Amino acid sequence: MGKFQLPKSRNMGGPWLLSGNDLESLDSVINSIDSLLYKSWEQQVRENLSEESGDVEEEYSNKQVAEKFDALQKKGYKACTFINKDDSRLTDESIQGLLKDPASINLKVEEIRIQIVYEKYRENRFIFKLDGINDEMSYELECSDVSVREEIQYEIEKWIAVKRPNKFLRFWSNSAAVMILLAVLSMLIFGSSAYESEEVPYSSELKREAFELLDNGIDSTNSDRVLELLLQYESGYVPSDYVGARSESNPSTKKFFYLSIFVFIIGVVKPKSTIGLGKHQARYRFLVAWVRLITYTLPAALIITPFWQRLTEWIYKI
Repeated sequence: MGKFQLPKSRNMGGPWLLSGNDLESLDSVINSIDSLLYKSWEQQVRENLSEESGDVEEEYSNKQVAEKFDALQKKGYKACTFINKDDSRLTDESIQGLLKDPASINLKVEEIRIQIVYEKYRENRFIFKLDGINDEMSYELECSDVSVREEIQYEIEKWIAVKRPNKFLRFWSNSAAVMILLAVLSMLIFGSSAYESEEVPYSSELKREAFELLDNGIDSTNSDRVLELLLQYESGYVPSDYVGARSESNPSTKKFFYLSIFVFIIGVVKPKSTIGLGKHQARYRFLVAWVRLITYTLPAALIITPFWQRLTEWIYKI
């Protein structure tokens, strides 16, 4: 029977909106991955060192293995890096250490990189990258022990599944440019006529008065006026002092124009990968509130408002 395996590397689009708490939970996952990678590496290295020292007396062999292992252990490393907007960097062995560093308060973190590497005989490494500028998250995994690799993938994929943006946010972010283009075209089309008003022609005034006369009935008192209206309409006569009223534009045109403005704003203020630390905390809070407004509040209001109006009308009729 076949066995499903996740790829050793993955690249996932955003937008990723991560708070300090999200990074603390990621730190716990990274520590777990570090322990698992070290376990896989340690087992592989000890096996290989033991094979290399196989022809030596057992007591000396064990001592030699221990010495070589200690030397190799120092070559392994773990580094977590915050990359600032100006490309300055803050590095520590853990995300928790970076979060506690006073310098993180003044950062505008645009990228996070995490590297865990244990080399020799067979490489065991985990590379994680969150690129806020390009809205991407990726990781690469190499592990000599298949079972350990699967456990590591389970840990990181579980964290990603919880933090990954939903399909609507991904569609919103990826379609923002198209939304802006369509909105601008719509504003150009409907904007020119949304507030235009035309002068009511004199012939329309004549028609209106004629309808009134027909409704009221024609008799000897208004027959002269009927004849006058007929002559003015057929001849196209317009009094020199006539000033027509202004007709309002089509209400539907205004609605389409306002809708175009709203779509334009949504396209411009799109969700973008943001690491809510330091000076980006305000942007993170704004984007979270904005996403909730567009995703939940407005749709709920559009659904609930008509229902509430009908319910209110029904209650008053009782």
